[in-house]
Amino acid sequence: MVNDTEVPKTGSRNGHDALRRVVDPSDAVTGMGFIFGLVGAVMGIGAAIYLSPSIAWSLIGYCLLAALAGGSAGVVTGGMIGAAMAVLRGVTQSPMARRTVDLQDRSIPDNPQ
Repeated sequence: MVNDTEVPKTGSRNGHDALRRVVDPSDAVTGMGFIFGLVGAVMGIGAAIYLSPSIAWSLIGYCLLAALAGGSAGVVTGGMIGAAMAVLRGVTQSPMARRTVDLQDRSIPDNPQ
């Protein structure tokens, strides 16, 4: 395992300049799904209130059904957008850094004393 102090130099003055923070794809899918799900649920409730024929006890049922439908559509859409963003960003690691880490792992003796 390589920590921040052991980052190899990859052509830049500072080894930390060569590193880029990337979003884990599962975090992107979960986060965007959650955000779009909330937005979809709120939009569903708003649409149910706007389109309901009258203000009655049945409006609670309409809002609940619309929140579930809008929320599930939002989760699917947000998950798709989050996955697309994560794939387009990609995980990058320079071949030189990968090779340096492999060489460091091989140089450790099997039975240190």
